[in-house]
Amino acid sequence: MAFRIDVEDSSTVPVLHVAGDLEGPYVAVLLDECRIRGTSISLSLTDLVSVDEAGLAAIRLLQAFGLRIDGASPYFRFLLEHGSGPAAVSA
Repeated sequence: MAFRIDVEDSSTVPVLHVAGDLEGPYVAVLLDECRIRGTSISLSLTDLVSVDEAGLAAIRLLQAFGLRIDGASPYFRFLLEHGSGPAAVSA
């Protein structure tokens, strides 16, 4: 599956729906989209399929800047809270 970001601006807090494989050059795409929109957004990871180390680090960074993370699988939430896993992990 490719990577996709869908933006939902209808709520009080815009939501970026992240779908597919967050790896390689797509990490920069996510960071750029978040930079443009600022820290008052939420990331929905419900449709995230896999993430590499750079993608995991980017999501941790965004979380540290105050972005809310929703819809992460239990395994992916564990990786965010406790450390990295294999080079590419399925969420």
